[in-house]
Amino acid sequence: MRSFLKNIGNISRDDYKINSLLISIRKQRLQELSTLASKSKYGSVYHVQKPSYAHEVTEASDDSYVLVHLASALGSNIESRRLTELWLQMAQIFSELKFCEIRADMAIEDYPEKNCPTILIYYKGDIIKQVVTLRELRGVKISLNGMTFRKILELISRPSINYL
Repeated sequence: MRSFLKNIGNISRDDYKINSLLISIRKQRLQELSTLASKSKYGSVYHVQKPSYAHEVTEASDDSYVLVHLASALGSNIESRRLTELWLQMAQIFSELKFCEIRADMAIEDYPEKNCPTILIYYKGDIIKQVVTLRELRGVKISLNGMTFRKILELISRPSINYL
């Protein structure tokens, strides 16, 4: 009987150590999730209208990069449709960046349809990069995998954010 009680004592000490370790791991994971959640501000594509453009894009770029897709007004522009699809995926992956979309003719009066899609990258209130059409990004063949996506990320990378 004594050896049985001694074994129970050992088990409870081992259980206590394991339980303490699990509590420690849980606290660390919750802290990691909290940090990640605080960085993940956006996570979706914001459809912007002209009256709210200054607030949603220019002012928002004071806190983080804002990527704007000037989309074609025509449904027949394949590059613009392709970028809309990618914008949705990228917004979920890079939720610390703000992805916006606005019809080009609503953002800029008489904006040439041949220049759609256009990507504008804002930071600290300024346009720091502009990509007119997807030609330099492989056109409709652009994908989230490989060089073409890295090229987009290089446009917005800065030393404190390491995406690559």
